[in-house]
Amino acid sequence: MLKDLKLIQSRKIFLEKVIFFLENNNKGFCCAINANIIVECFKKYPYLEIIKKAVFNTCDGINVKRIYNLTQKSKINLYPGPDLFNDLVFKDHRYKHYFLGGKESILNGLKENILSKN
Repeated sequence: MLKDLKLIQSRKIFLEKVIFFLENNNKGFCCAINANIIVECFKKYPYLEIIKKAVFNTCDGINVKRIYNLTQKSKINLYPGPDLFNDLVFKDHRYKHYFLGGKESILNGLKENILSKN
């Protein structure tokens, strides 16, 4: 199952590919894969199919990294979703962002956090 998730080996390569993707006006989504996501994929096959359709998947949990690196021929590095978020939102100001879902209080907290840093 882990090999089906298309995890990328290097933060730098991953970020370069995401930026190239964004600059070419492509559409798609990225998933940050942690242990909970893996469990959900085992429990719900349609969930796995959604994850497999992601353009990019990043390793969001140390246990995912350890299991992947022990069971697969290639090795991956950890690139947690919050780190990717920070690299895209705070370090590169060329992109617009749209946040969907969650409670209004959480979205408002996210907005305040972003505005205080940027």
